[in-house]
Amino acid sequence: MKKQTQTLLGKEMKELRKEVATLREELTRLQIEKHVKPEKDTNITSKKRKQLAYLLTIIRQKELSDSQKQS
Repeated sequence: MKKQTQTLLGKEMKELRKEVATLREELTRLQIEKHVKPEKDTNITSKKRKQLAYLLTIIRQKELSDSQKQS
């Protein structure tokens, strides 16, 4: 988890927001496919949701640190 945190903190905001958009699209696609064809790995949607929450947390931390630097 530490390695993932360091790599995400090193990325720019645009890249992080792009990853968030991609994850949201994947979640939507997975939810639709879940009704059409059940997945073998039923835990994949919860994993993606956790990853999305983690990314949004990193973005918020960066926003707060940037606002503190500006003050």
